[in-house]
Order: sequence, then structure tokens, then C-alpha cells
Amino acid sequence: MHMKKIALIIIICFNSVLIFSQQLKEPTKAFNTIFLDKNEVNSYYIGGNPAYLKFDNSDELLSIQSTYTNETGDYKKYIDPETNRLYQLSFTGKKTLDSQQVFKGSFGIQKLERKKWDWFFTKYYDNWNPFLFGDSTSGNSHYNGIVMNAGYSAVLGGKYLIGANINYSVDEGLKEVTPHPTSKNRDIDFSFGGGYLLNDKISFGAYASVYDYQEIIDYAQDDFALYQETILLKYTSYNRPYVLPVKTENRYSYQNGYSGYANMTAKPNGWISTALYVGGGFEQATINEDISYVIYSAGHYENTFYKGGVSALFNITDRLNAGLYYDFKINDMWARHPSYDVVIMQNNFPEHIIKAGVDYQFCKSIKAGVEAGIDIAKYDYKDYFSQINWSAKPKKTMLGMGSQVKCNDYFSFFISFNYSHQSSEDNSFLFSPENGGSAANIIRKNDILFYQTNYNQYAVSFTPAYQLKSLGLVKLNINYSYIKPEKEFWANSAKRETFEANLEFRLNVY
Repeated sequence: MHMKKIALIIIICFNSVLIFSQQLKEPTKAFNTIFLDKNEVNSYYIGGNPAYLKFDNSDELLSIQSTYTNETGDYKKYIDPETNRLYQLSFTGKKTLDSQQVFKGSFGIQKLERKKWDWFFTKYYDNWNPFLFGDSTSGNSHYNGIVMNAGYSAVLGGKYLIGANINYSVDEGLKEVTPHPTSKNRDIDFSFGGGYLLNDKISFGAYASVYDYQEIIDYAQDDFALYQETILLKYTSYNRPYVLPVKTENRYSYQNGYSGYANMTAKPNGWISTALYVGGGFEQATINEDISYVIYSAGHYENTFYKGGVSALFNITDRLNAGLYYDFKINDMWARHPSYDVVIMQNNFPEHIIKAGVDYQFCKSIKAGVEAGIDIAKYDYKDYFSQINWSAKPKKTMLGMGSQVKCNDYFSFFISFNYSHQSSEDNSFLFSPENGGSAANIIRKNDILFYQTNYNQYAVSFTPAYQLKSLGLVKLNINYSYIKPEKEFWANSAKRETFEANLEFRLNVY
């Protein structure tokens, strides 16, 4: 491709940011430690430093992807819809501009549907922010939007790396039943970083990220329901929401945050590859509402977090590989009353994930592997507003196996099976007697029981791929997951199923 065409692509992508962060949905990864190439163990994949885009292992083909996901079932939190469904069409391309510069960009169209969604109309409802908003009707909602990503990195003086990445999205939401509220969402996420190549074995880097999300929810007079009462619901806790018999109101939610990380990639010899990152950040959400053209505070939420992880790949022999993976995140959250300088919620939430696996090349056409892991979390939630305290220590053990099979020079496939079991220990629930004293008297009791439930999860993935000679590649990713909770808190029929299909064309158009 001529340099003028490349420059045109860059100009179009970055101008899209100014006129148009929810990110593009990627196929679910079955494993973290096996079926890896040593070139995938670096600070671009482990930690996401944009300066290391040069070490992105993807080929330079135009990727056109069509994605469909459907998650449904009654094993869910109270705030969840019965069905989440996503349609997506996206285009992704990477181009090495010269020996020192790399550009990668994506553009996608998304439609998110939430079916049988009761009482809520807040898009990002599942981030522990207690200040949620909705109305007393039950029905379907959808969000139509555009998602864009652009990344750039360069090598300076043969030793220094610089890079930046931006995600930007806008969408509009609509509840399909009276009172037909609408929402407008705008998300932007920007990261920039640098790195230093000490030699061909070790590099160090650091990067920072900032993001800003905005949601505007508009309840206006519904001309098709002039004589139907609209009841708005404002949530500040697990117990009963504020009930407002009004027909018009606007809510403005502003969420922003920043974080910083240090990273290292080390490949001391030909058979060990490692990468790690560590850091943390701060995020907050401020919610305001417009009632009769007067702006009122509706709440404030903050979270301080720390994150880190390490990945290691050991090429033991030409056929045998082993991998290790560890990742952690520690959250410390609190929320303030909208009218008084009083803390009404606190939650300390650490999580640690450890995995190990091995894969073996049995012959030229078959490679198989197995991976095991454990995910340990702890919740310590205090809802001072409703006088509700609960805690849980869920532990999830995971086992998976998979195989890559190359049938001939054109056709290959990947298949995997995964099993997980979660057991929640040290569950506690305290509710003030003045408010009923029982979990059964809490409207949102399933929001708590969801984290205190033992369950079994089964998942299968199948990915056939066909090489189109010099034209490129066609690939189909199919994933299915089934979760069955134990009967202690849930009906015998309770379950949660997720189906995901991703059809990808990689075309050689450069």
C-alpha cells in the first residue's frame, strides 16, 4: 500500500474520534497458558502497554468480523436482564508503516439488546455503583452504537519505544415499552506509554491510562401514554428504592478514572519467556439529576484499585511447552449519600487468579494441552443505608483441555472443553431487625445470593479455519457455556447459558 493511502487511513481513524469506551467484543479465550507462541509473551499482551504494539503477533491482513452473543437464563442477579444479546460487525487492520512504525485500527457497529429487563435503565449497572435508575415497567431495551479503536507505536534510536491507543464509542439507548426513556452514552479511553529495550533479552516500560464515560438518561412525556402513570425508581442501596410518580426527569452520570503501570519483558534464553506488569489507579462516578430545570446531586462513588499480573512460557523441548499465569486486582470502594457527607456503602473486593498448563505436539498435525487453575475472591460489603452487611469467599477451580488439529495445508480446527466449580465459603448476611431481619424481605436479595452460590460450569469451544490460498483466511469461532447453580438458593430449573459465534474473514488487501 502506498504511503498516501496509509496516511489517509490514519487521518480517517483519528478524525472519527473527534466526531464519534466500550470496546469491540473479541472471541472468548479458552486458555491463558497453553497454545501460546513465545512472541505472544510480551508487554503488549500482558498488561497492554501500547508502546509494545510493534510486538503484536497478528498478521497484516484486513480482518472482517461478524459477532453474535446470547446470554440467557434465570440464574442471575436482580439487576440483570433475563437475556443479553449482542450483534457486532467490525473491521480491523494493522500495517507496518516502515521498520520503526506500526499502526493498528478498528471500527465496529454494535447493537446491544436487553430482554425482560425489570426496573432498570442504567447501561453500566454492574460495576458496583449503587446509584441506579429506572422505572416500574418491565420490557426490552436496546443500545445502537459505533465503536472505534486506533493504536500507534514507534521505535526511536533502536532502543526506545513510544505508543498510544484510543478507544471511543457512542450509542443511543431506548426502552421499547412505556414510558420509552432514551439514553445517550459517550465513552473515551486513552492510554500512552514508553519502553526501553535494554538488549534483545530484557525490556522495561511504563504506561498510563485515562478514561471518561458519560451517560444521559431522559424520561420525557410519552405522547402514547398520556393517562398512564409513570413511576421512576432511584436506587441507592439493596433495599427499597425511592419511588417518584413523575413523568419527566433527566439523569447525568459522569465516570472517569486514571491508572499507571510498570511492566517488564524478559527472555533470558531460548526456552524461557516472561512478562509482568503492576500498578493501580482511581476511578469515580458523579451522578446528577435535573428536576424542573434544577440540578441536584444523586450520589458519588469512588474506587481505588491495584492490579498486576505475570505470564511465563517454558519451551522445554521442541514438542513440550509449559505455562504459568497469575493475575490479581484489589478494589476498595465506597459511596457517599447524595445530600449528606455520609458514607452509605463500602466494599473491599480482592481477586487472585492462578493457572498452569502444558501442551505437547504429538505429530506435525496434532497438538494437545491441559490447563488447571483457581480463582479466589473475597467480598466484604457494607450497605449502611439499608443496614445490610454481607460477605463471601468464592473459590473457583478450573480444568480445561484442548487440541489443535491440522487436517491439510488448507483446513484446520481447534476444540476445547472446560469445567469449573465454584464453592463459596464463610458466607454471612446481617440485616437490621427494624427493616425486616430477613433476606427474603430484601427486593434485591439475588444480587447478594448470586455471589454466595455454589455452581458448576461447563464450556466447549470449536474453531474451524480454512486457508483461502493467497486471498487470506476464513475462521469461525463457536463458544457455548452452561452454568448450573446448586439448589440451596435457586429453583431446580435455574441456569445460565451463553452462546457466542464469531465469523472472521482475513483478507490480503494491502
